[in-house]
Amino acid sequence: MKLHDGLPEILKAAIFGHEYKKTPGRYSVTELVNPPLISALKRVHTGIKIDPEDRIFAFMGSGVHLAIEEAFNEFGANLDGHRIIELEGFVKCDLDGYEIVGRYDCIEETPDGEIRLWDWKTAKAGMYRILRRQGDKPEWKKQLQIYAAILTEFYGRVIDRIAVGVLFKDYSKMQRERVRDYPPSGAIWLEWEFSSDEVPEILDWVVSRIGEIEMNIHALENGNVPPVICSPDERYEEPAFAVMREGRKTAIRRFHNQGQAEEEMYRLGKGHYVEQRPIMWNRCRHYCDVADVCPVYQEAMKATLDKPVRVAEYG
Repeated sequence: MKLHDGLPEILKAAIFGHEYKKTPGRYSVTELVNPPLISALKRVHTGIKIDPEDRIFAFMGSGVHLAIEEAFNEFGANLDGHRIIELEGFVKCDLDGYEIVGRYDCIEETPDGEIRLWDWKTAKAGMYRILRRQGDKPEWKKQLQIYAAILTEFYGRVIDRIAVGVLFKDYSKMQRERVRDYPPSGAIWLEWEFSSDEVPEILDWVVSRIGEIEMNIHALENGNVPPVICSPDERYEEPAFAVMREGRKTAIRRFHNQGQAEEEMYRLGKGHYVEQRPIMWNRCRHYCDVADVCPVYQEAMKATLDKPVRVAEYG
Protein backbone atom coordinates (compact mmCIF):
# COMPACT_ATOMS: atom_id res chain seq x y z
CA MET A 1 0.00 0.00 0.00
CA LYS A 2 1.21 3.51 -0.81
CA LEU A 3 0.09 6.44 1.36
CA HIS A 4 -0.22 9.93 -0.11
CA ASP A 5 -0.56 13.27 1.68
CA GLY A 6 -3.16 15.80 0.59
CA LEU A 7 -6.46 15.68 -1.26
CA PRO A 8 -7.26 14.14 -4.65
CA GLU A 9 -8.35 16.65 -7.28
CA ILE A 10 -11.99 15.54 -7.28
CA LEU A 11 -12.32 16.39 -3.58
CA LYS A 12 -10.69 19.77 -4.11
CA ALA A 13 -13.21 20.52 -6.85
CA ALA A 14 -16.10 19.42 -4.61
CA ILE A 15 -14.90 21.55 -1.70
CA PHE A 16 -14.51 24.78 -3.68
CA GLY A 17 -17.55 24.15 -5.85
CA HIS A 18 -19.74 25.27 -2.94
CA GLU A 19 -17.95 28.56 -2.27
CA TYR A 20 -20.28 31.58 -2.14
CA LYS A 21 -19.65 34.09 -4.95
CA LYS A 22 -19.59 37.66 -3.59
CA THR A 23 -21.38 40.36 -5.57
CA PRO A 24 -21.42 44.14 -4.92
CA GLY A 25 -24.65 45.19 -3.23
CA ARG A 26 -25.48 41.60 -2.26
CA TYR A 27 -24.72 40.07 1.13
CA SER A 28 -25.28 36.60 2.51
CA VAL A 29 -26.49 36.20 6.09
CA THR A 30 -23.42 34.10 6.87
CA GLU A 31 -21.21 36.95 5.65
CA LEU A 32 -23.04 39.44 7.86
CA VAL A 33 -22.47 37.51 11.08
CA ASN A 34 -18.73 37.30 10.41
CA PRO A 35 -16.60 40.14 11.80
CA PRO A 36 -16.89 43.19 9.48
CA LEU A 37 -13.12 43.31 8.88
CA ILE A 38 -13.00 39.71 7.66
CA SER A 39 -15.99 40.24 5.37
CA ALA A 40 -14.45 43.41 3.92
CA LEU A 41 -11.04 41.83 3.37
CA LYS A 42 -12.61 38.91 1.50
CA ARG A 43 -14.37 41.34 -0.83
CA VAL A 44 -11.31 43.48 -1.47
CA HIS A 45 -8.82 40.62 -1.85
CA THR A 46 -10.69 38.27 -4.15
CA GLY A 47 -7.63 36.35 -5.34
CA ILE A 48 -6.58 34.88 -2.00
CA LYS A 49 -5.35 31.33 -2.32
CA ILE A 50 -7.00 29.04 0.22
CA ASP A 51 -5.62 25.67 1.19
CA PRO A 52 -8.39 23.14 0.46
CA GLU A 53 -7.39 21.20 3.56
CA ASP A 54 -8.64 24.16 5.63
CA ARG A 55 -12.09 23.47 4.19
CA ILE A 56 -12.27 19.75 4.96
CA PHE A 57 -14.36 20.01 8.13
CA ALA A 58 -16.79 22.48 6.55
CA PHE A 59 -17.13 20.15 3.58
CA MET A 60 -17.84 17.24 5.94
CA GLY A 61 -20.52 19.36 7.59
CA SER A 62 -22.33 19.70 4.26
CA GLY A 63 -22.71 15.92 4.32
CA VAL A 64 -24.84 16.26 7.45
CA HIS A 65 -27.35 18.38 5.53
CA LEU A 66 -27.49 15.79 2.76
CA ALA A 67 -28.06 12.96 5.24
CA ILE A 68 -30.92 14.89 6.89
CA GLU A 69 -32.53 15.49 3.52
CA GLU A 70 -32.29 11.77 2.70
CA ALA A 71 -33.85 10.91 6.08
CA PHE A 72 -36.71 13.30 5.33
CA ASN A 73 -37.31 11.65 1.97
CA GLU A 74 -37.29 8.19 3.55
CA PHE A 75 -39.28 8.75 6.75
CA GLY A 76 -41.57 11.59 5.76
CA ALA A 77 -42.56 14.86 7.36
CA ASN A 78 -43.95 13.56 10.65
CA LEU A 79 -41.39 12.38 13.16
CA ASP A 80 -42.68 11.50 16.62
CA GLY A 81 -45.13 14.40 16.63
CA HIS A 82 -42.75 16.87 14.98
CA ARG A 83 -44.01 17.98 11.58
CA ILE A 84 -41.32 19.07 9.12
CA ILE A 85 -42.70 22.08 7.24
CA GLU A 86 -39.66 22.81 5.09
CA LEU A 87 -36.07 21.66 4.54
CA GLU A 88 -33.26 23.75 3.04
CA GLY A 89 -35.21 26.97 2.62
CA PHE A 90 -33.94 30.10 0.85
CA VAL A 91 -34.59 33.73 1.79
CA LYS A 92 -34.01 36.91 -0.18
CA CYS A 93 -35.00 40.48 0.53
CA ASP A 94 -34.08 44.09 -0.32
CA LEU A 95 -33.03 46.13 2.67
CA ASP A 96 -31.85 49.74 2.46
CA GLY A 97 -30.75 49.24 -1.14
CA TYR A 98 -28.93 45.95 -0.53
CA GLU A 99 -29.99 42.43 -1.36
CA ILE A 100 -29.78 39.99 1.55
CA VAL A 101 -29.75 36.26 0.84
CA GLY A 102 -29.41 33.14 2.93
CA ARG A 103 -30.28 29.50 3.40
CA TYR A 104 -31.79 28.03 6.54
CA ASP A 105 -31.89 24.33 7.24
CA CYS A 106 -35.32 23.43 8.55
CA ILE A 107 -38.66 24.70 9.81
CA GLU A 108 -40.72 22.36 11.94
CA GLU A 109 -43.93 22.41 13.95
CA THR A 110 -43.41 21.00 17.44
CA PRO A 111 -45.97 18.75 19.19
CA ASP A 112 -47.23 21.77 21.15
CA GLY A 113 -47.90 23.72 17.94
CA GLU A 114 -44.93 26.09 18.02
CA ILE A 115 -42.87 26.84 14.90
CA ARG A 116 -39.15 26.25 15.28
CA LEU A 117 -36.44 27.36 12.84
CA TRP A 118 -33.35 25.13 12.77
CA ASP A 119 -29.73 25.36 11.69
CA TRP A 120 -27.32 22.42 11.75
CA LYS A 121 -23.71 22.87 12.80
CA THR A 122 -20.70 20.58 13.10
CA ALA A 123 -17.98 21.44 15.61
CA LYS A 124 -15.10 19.95 17.53
CA ALA A 125 -15.81 18.66 21.02
CA GLY A 126 -13.89 21.61 22.47
CA MET A 127 -16.78 23.85 21.41
CA TYR A 128 -18.82 22.39 24.27
CA ARG A 129 -16.43 23.91 26.81
CA ILE A 130 -16.69 27.29 25.07
CA LEU A 131 -20.48 27.13 25.10
CA ARG A 132 -20.48 26.26 28.80
CA ARG A 133 -18.12 29.14 29.60
CA GLN A 134 -19.79 31.80 27.43
CA GLY A 135 -23.35 30.59 27.97
CA ASP A 136 -24.15 31.33 24.33
CA LYS A 137 -22.80 31.44 20.79
CA PRO A 138 -23.71 34.96 19.61
CA GLU A 139 -22.97 34.50 15.89
CA TRP A 140 -25.08 31.32 15.70
CA LYS A 141 -27.96 33.05 17.43
CA LYS A 142 -27.65 36.18 15.29
CA GLN A 143 -27.66 34.15 12.08
CA LEU A 144 -30.95 32.49 13.02
CA GLN A 145 -32.43 35.76 14.24
CA ILE A 146 -31.77 37.30 10.81
CA TYR A 147 -33.40 34.35 9.02
CA ALA A 148 -36.39 34.55 11.37
CA ALA A 149 -36.70 38.33 10.95
CA ILE A 150 -36.64 38.08 7.14
CA LEU A 151 -39.16 35.22 7.17
CA THR A 152 -41.44 37.26 9.45
CA GLU A 153 -41.13 40.64 7.72
CA PHE A 154 -40.92 39.65 4.05
CA TYR A 155 -42.58 36.22 3.87
CA GLY A 156 -45.31 36.54 6.50
CA ARG A 157 -44.11 33.47 8.37
CA VAL A 158 -44.52 32.94 12.11
CA ILE A 159 -41.42 31.78 14.01
CA ASP A 160 -41.72 31.03 17.73
CA ARG A 161 -38.31 29.52 18.43
CA ILE A 162 -34.88 29.31 16.84
CA ALA A 163 -32.50 26.41 17.45
CA VAL A 164 -29.07 25.09 16.51
CA GLY A 165 -28.31 21.37 16.40
CA VAL A 166 -24.61 20.72 17.01
CA LEU A 167 -22.85 17.47 16.00
CA PHE A 168 -19.37 16.92 17.43
CA LYS A 169 -17.27 15.50 14.63
CA ASP A 170 -14.44 14.25 16.87
CA TYR A 171 -16.59 12.95 19.74
CA SER A 172 -15.18 10.05 21.76
CA LYS A 173 -16.86 8.11 24.56
CA MET A 174 -13.42 7.36 25.95
CA GLN A 175 -12.57 11.06 26.12
CA ARG A 176 -15.89 11.73 27.84
CA GLU A 177 -14.66 9.71 30.81
CA ARG A 178 -11.28 11.42 30.91
CA VAL A 179 -11.74 15.07 29.95
CA ARG A 180 -13.39 17.71 32.08
CA ASP A 181 -16.18 19.73 30.42
CA TYR A 182 -16.47 17.19 27.62
CA PRO A 183 -19.81 16.83 25.78
CA PRO A 184 -22.13 14.31 27.48
CA SER A 185 -23.13 12.98 24.05
CA GLY A 186 -22.14 13.30 20.40
CA ALA A 187 -24.77 15.96 19.75
CA ILE A 188 -26.46 18.81 21.61
CA TRP A 189 -28.85 21.56 20.65
CA LEU A 190 -29.33 25.17 21.68
CA GLU A 191 -32.65 26.98 21.64
CA TRP A 192 -33.88 30.56 22.01
CA GLU A 193 -37.34 32.11 21.98
CA PHE A 194 -38.16 34.44 19.11
CA SER A 195 -40.80 37.17 18.85
CA SER A 196 -41.92 39.38 16.00
CA ASP A 197 -41.21 42.31 18.36
CA GLU A 198 -37.50 41.66 17.74
CA VAL A 199 -37.74 42.12 13.97
CA PRO A 200 -37.18 45.93 13.70
CA GLU A 201 -34.09 45.83 15.92
CA ILE A 202 -32.61 42.85 14.02
CA LEU A 203 -33.15 44.44 10.60
CA ASP A 204 -31.63 47.69 11.90
CA TRP A 205 -28.62 45.64 13.02
CA VAL A 206 -28.30 44.19 9.50
CA VAL A 207 -28.26 47.67 7.94
CA SER A 208 -25.69 48.83 10.51
CA ARG A 209 -23.48 45.78 9.90
CA ILE A 210 -23.52 46.38 6.13
CA GLY A 211 -22.47 49.96 6.83
CA GLU A 212 -19.50 48.72 8.88
CA ILE A 213 -18.41 46.35 6.11
CA GLU A 214 -18.76 49.05 3.44
CA MET A 215 -16.72 51.52 5.52
CA ASN A 216 -13.98 48.93 5.88
CA ILE A 217 -14.04 48.20 2.15
CA HIS A 218 -13.67 51.91 1.35
CA ALA A 219 -10.76 52.28 3.80
CA LEU A 220 -8.94 49.20 2.52
CA GLU A 221 -9.33 50.22 -1.13
CA ASN A 222 -7.78 53.60 -0.29
CA GLY A 223 -4.90 52.21 1.73
CA ASN A 224 -6.28 53.37 5.09
CA VAL A 225 -6.70 51.57 8.40
CA PRO A 226 -10.19 50.00 8.55
CA PRO A 227 -12.36 51.72 11.19
CA VAL A 228 -14.13 48.57 12.41
CA ILE A 229 -11.65 45.93 13.55
CA CYS A 230 -12.13 42.55 15.21
CA SER A 231 -12.71 42.49 18.95
CA PRO A 232 -10.52 40.38 21.26
CA ASP A 233 -13.29 37.77 21.40
CA GLU A 234 -13.65 37.70 17.61
CA ARG A 235 -9.94 37.11 17.09
CA TYR A 236 -9.78 34.51 19.92
CA GLU A 237 -7.22 36.66 21.67
CA GLU A 238 -5.37 35.24 24.65
CA PRO A 239 -4.77 37.79 27.42
CA ALA A 240 -1.28 39.26 27.06
CA PHE A 241 -0.68 40.35 30.69
CA ALA A 242 -0.14 37.60 33.24
CA VAL A 243 0.02 38.04 37.00
CA MET A 244 2.85 35.82 38.22
CA ARG A 245 4.33 34.75 41.55
CA GLU A 246 8.05 34.32 42.12
CA GLY A 247 9.00 30.66 41.81
CA ARG A 248 5.81 29.70 39.97
CA LYS A 249 5.91 29.01 36.23
CA THR A 250 2.19 29.34 35.42
CA ALA A 251 0.08 32.49 35.65
CA ILE A 252 -2.22 33.16 38.59
CA ARG A 253 -4.54 35.26 36.40
CA ARG A 254 -4.34 36.76 32.92
CA PHE A 255 -5.72 40.08 31.67
CA HIS A 256 -6.07 41.91 28.37
CA ASN A 257 -5.30 45.20 30.13
CA GLN A 258 -2.00 45.95 31.90
CA GLY A 259 -3.65 48.25 34.42
CA GLN A 260 -6.04 45.53 35.58
CA ALA A 261 -3.16 43.09 35.84
CA GLU A 262 -1.20 45.52 38.02
CA GLU A 263 -4.22 46.06 40.28
CA GLU A 264 -4.40 42.31 40.84
CA MET A 265 -0.65 42.18 41.48
CA TYR A 266 -0.90 44.86 44.20
CA ARG A 267 -3.88 43.11 45.72
CA LEU A 268 -1.89 39.89 46.02
CA GLY A 269 1.14 41.68 47.45
CA LYS A 270 4.81 40.89 47.85
CA GLY A 271 6.42 38.35 45.55
CA HIS A 272 4.09 39.02 42.61
CA TYR A 273 4.77 40.65 39.26
CA VAL A 274 3.17 41.26 35.84
CA GLU A 275 4.52 39.61 32.73
CA GLN A 276 3.65 40.76 29.20
CA ARG A 277 3.51 37.92 26.70
CA PRO A 278 3.71 37.83 22.89
CA ILE A 279 0.43 38.57 21.14
CA MET A 280 -1.59 35.42 20.50
CA TRP A 281 -4.62 35.93 18.26
CA ASN A 282 -5.64 32.35 17.63
CA ARG A 283 -8.31 32.97 15.02
CA CYS A 284 -5.93 35.07 12.95
CA ARG A 285 -3.11 32.60 13.37
CA HIS A 286 -4.96 29.37 12.67
CA TYR A 287 -8.43 29.94 11.20
CA CYS A 288 -8.61 33.17 9.19
CA ASP A 289 -8.31 33.05 5.39
CA VAL A 290 -7.38 36.74 5.15
CA ALA A 291 -4.84 37.05 7.99
CA ASP A 292 -1.97 37.41 5.50
CA VAL A 293 -3.55 40.53 3.97
CA CYS A 294 -5.04 41.97 7.17
CA PRO A 295 -3.27 45.27 8.04
CA VAL A 296 -4.38 45.09 11.67
CA TYR A 297 -2.98 41.61 12.27
CA GLN A 298 0.21 42.24 10.31
CA GLU A 299 0.96 45.43 12.27
CA ALA A 300 0.27 43.63 15.54
CA MET A 301 2.70 40.87 14.61
CA LYS A 302 5.40 43.42 13.81
CA ALA A 303 4.97 45.03 17.23
CA THR A 304 4.66 41.89 19.32
CA LEU A 305 7.35 40.66 21.71
CA ASP A 306 9.65 37.76 20.91
CA LYS A 307 9.35 36.39 24.45
CA PRO A 308 7.66 37.26 27.78
CA VAL A 309 8.89 40.42 29.50
CA ARG A 310 8.40 41.52 33.12
CA VAL A 311 6.65 44.91 32.98
CA ALA A 312 5.72 45.54 36.64
CA GLU A 313 6.48 44.12 40.06
CA TYR A 314 5.27 44.65 43.60
CA GLY A 315 7.31 46.97 45.79
